[in-house]
Amino acid sequence: GLDMGIEWRRFLDRYSTKFYSMRFRPHTSIKTGYNLQKRSYYDRSIFNLNYGYSWKTSEEKVFYFIPAEINYVRINITDNNYQTLINSMDKRIQYQMSNHFVMAMRYSYIYNGQNINQKKNFNYFSFNSEIAGNALYAYSEVFNQSKNSDGNYTIFNIPFSQYARTDISFVHYNYIDEKTIFAYKLYGGIGVPYGNAEALPYEKSFFGGGANNLRAWQLRALGPGHSVSSSSNRYDRAGDIMLGANFEYRFPIVSFIEGAAFWDLGNIWTLKEEKGLEGGQFKFDEFYKEIASGIGLGVRLNIKVLIVRFDFSAKVYYPSKD
Repeated sequence: GLDMGIEWRRFLDRYSTKFYSMRFRPHTSIKTGYNLQKRSYYDRSIFNLNYGYSWKTSEEKVFYFIPAEINYVRINITDNNYQTLINSMDKRIQYQMSNHFVMAMRYSYIYNGQNINQKKNFNYFSFNSEIAGNALYAYSEVFNQSKNSDGNYTIFNIPFSQYARTDISFVHYNYIDEKTIFAYKLYGGIGVPYGNAEALPYEKSFFGGGANNLRAWQLRALGPGHSVSSSSNRYDRAGDIMLGANFEYRFPIVSFIEGAAFWDLGNIWTLKEEKGLEGGQFKFDEFYKEIASGIGLGVRLNIKVLIVRFDFSAKVYYPSKD
């Protein structure tokens, strides 16, 4: 992938600094990027362009507002067996594995209570919210645009996504001494497709497993719910809802080598029952039985300019197994 952008240390607007103070450290940015993913079963290319603002109300609080973000995603399935698998699954999954266009608006807030010069307890909190497709849908309705064979409005003959999505994360760091820390993390998110969309775009969905999630599972291999994969071809398990927690004890070993013991909990779910993902729907009276769990030990090589992390994890409770 390649990303690039340009930033201005002010808001680019017609009112200049009349309605805000430079003490908020305002920034305006224009960013673009291209990412190419080559997998065993398909190739995916993503083009991104966004225009946005950021500002601070204090050293701890940062705000981001992206009024315009465009993503164009092109997918080419290169394996016939995988294409057959996708065709046999729910329309939602077929939608995610096809070309699509996203025009979104996004807002984010980050609170970071860390003082890098002091080793003391602090909290970290992030909130993200975005909506997509409403302006394009309104235009299509008002001007009576035609729909494609799947019943979707298009732009440049590509279906555009319409959804609302939000996610939050809270982390508390508890210092026992300068190098011994308890870290507690809670996180969750939900995305709701509507109007012109059959589902959340693949890149906006939630996933379980991997180095930054439930480490006892491979990336995108967990969930949703207690659904079981019936195919030898591994389909990326995507969901509309995510809940999780992580508890980690970090301690020194010798010199720049540090250790960690951790417990990961969580899963993803879909909003409705879907073909190929049976058992993945979120239900208030059952979801707590589907919280996957894994424990593990890790080693960190903390060489100041970067941290190299090795984690070894084992499944404790796997909702898809008896």
